[in-house]
Amino acid sequence: MTNGTASLLTVAPTSLYVTVLGTQVTVQWSQSIGQAELTVEDQTGQVVVDDVVNTQNTSSYTIDMTEFDSGTYTVILKSSTKQVTQDFTLN
Repeated sequence: MTNGTASLLTVAPTSLYVTVLGTQVTVQWSQSIGQAELTVEDQTGQVVVDDVVNTQNTSSYTIDMTEFDSGTYTVILKSSTKQVTQDFTLN
């Protein structure tokens, strides 16, 4: 649980935003990069969420982090041509 502020990482031309509200984490992207793998890693590098999203059909993905410990996590959105990452903290 954090203060709910959004984080922004710009990797032209796609931006990745992560909003944490309680244990709900919403990942949003500014531009479609086609089909992409969305992963979340904990601070040890272990993958805790791994899913495939079609960024042409949706611009966000929500994750229920209720079962995860507090700490720093990294969201990675990776397509065949691009990768963007953003850290967030779950308190």
